[in-house]
Amino acid sequence: MNDEEGLQNMMDIGRITMWPDGPIDKSTSVADVKVTAAGRPISPSLRDFASQRPFRIDELAGDWKVEVSLAENNNGTRADPVIVRDGNRGWLIPVMQRWGSSEPMGAVAAD
Repeated sequence: MNDEEGLQNMMDIGRITMWPDGPIDKSTSVADVKVTAAGRPISPSLRDFASQRPFRIDELAGDWKVEVSLAENNNGTRADPVIVRDGNRGWLIPVMQRWGSSEPMGAVAAD
């Protein structure tokens, strides 16, 4: 059970989280994300879905930047999957943060 602390430790951003907006019920809250034009050729298996732990693009800090957002919400503040880069130090790639669903998670990760 690492909740936010695991991500905050990996990224060295004390305020970053991966939850949808609004009241948080970690078992049912979702953020609807749609495949982006950049994401479609990278992951042909990806389709629009409801992410339970979307990455909060608007909470990035320091050298962290979005390299490619494969699917995001309507205002572009939540993404899943997304490739973020820490300057020249490395990448973090959360992929389809949803449990108990029939989403093609393995196929998307393989893409």
